[in-house]
Amino acid sequence: MRWKVIGIAFIVALAAFAQYFFLNKGKNQPADASGNDTPSASSTIPDVHITDPSGGGYIVTPEPLPKDSARQKAPDVDAIIADIVPKNDYEKLVYSYLTKARSALREDPTNYNDWLTVGTSLKQLEKYKGARDAWLYVAALWPDQPVPHGNLGSLYHLYLKDFPKSEDEYKNAISLDPTQSAWHRGLYELYAYSYKTKTNLWEEALKAGITQSGSIDLRVVLAERYEKLGRFTDAAALYDDALAVAEAYPNTEALVDQLIGLRAAARANIK
Repeated sequence: MRWKVIGIAFIVALAAFAQYFFLNKGKNQPADASGNDTPSASSTIPDVHITDPSGGGYIVTPEPLPKDSARQKAPDVDAIIADIVPKNDYEKLVYSYLTKARSALREDPTNYNDWLTVGTSLKQLEKYKGARDAWLYVAALWPDQPVPHGNLGSLYHLYLKDFPKSEDEYKNAISLDPTQSAWHRGLYELYAYSYKTKTNLWEEALKAGITQSGSIDLRVVLAERYEKLGRFTDAAALYDDALAVAEAYPNTEALVDQLIGLRAAARANIK
């Protein structure tokens, strides 16, 4: 049952990544915000985050850039990638995206999507400091956009192991757009597995995320955490809440069935 739910989350993440390359490719500035109408649920998957360049389909609002004299110096992409030698077909594909973005930036050095692609490609090629520099540059040029901050939150947590900076970046992303569940989930995973683990900040992060984003996914994550702690009554109540939200949307029969099964399992453990 739970692996079926995980599958839904994986498909959603994969679709978001595909959407970036086919819908956003070539755009210079981000457009107006939009979102999905149908919710989904998934189990917690450590080290997996929906923080692809599009931010899971998140689209941002264009704004004028600072004058050249006021801009932060751009990372030297040529120097960063000089020693990269792709070792397999996957790395060759990622490297091709990276070099295309680099070439595009030579023509237009203020292309938002190309800078995000540079950061994402460098991360996939395990050039984590280069990815950090690219995303920090994006965050400096587009200070009102949450996507680079969310990506930095994941990067600092899982790869650079700088937990205070991860916390700061996730909080920055959430402050810019609290409706995106990915940022809340990333902050929860930081507290649950790596940083300030002896506190209840993981619970506060999920509760805030549920309130601010309305996410069914976050309800399921919190319910499963409660089950691991033996808090089955609290877990069952969260599944009830998730069901009420899911039933308000069309075409969610499969999700409703999965949530009913998860609730039944939690109720069976209540003594």
